[in-house]
Amino acid sequence: MGTAFTYQGRLIDANGPSDGVYDFLFKLFNEPNGTGYQIPLTYDVNDIDVIDGYFTVELDFGSSRFNGH
Repeated sequence: MGTAFTYQGRLIDANGPSDGVYDFLFKLFNEPNGTGYQIPLTYDVNDIDVIDGYFTVELDFGSSRFNGH
């Protein structure tokens, strides 16, 4: 099993569910609520098709980011 995983999300703007092509920037933090420090790696994913607010993307931050600690 590799280190990649599928992330499914929903994008809402002020008028409701988004539609169109979007660029995303994903970040990892050491706390689940984002108040901790950012793990120094970001993952840019461009040209993701968002349909009725829903999108799916495959992410791979590498094995050193999820080492069990």
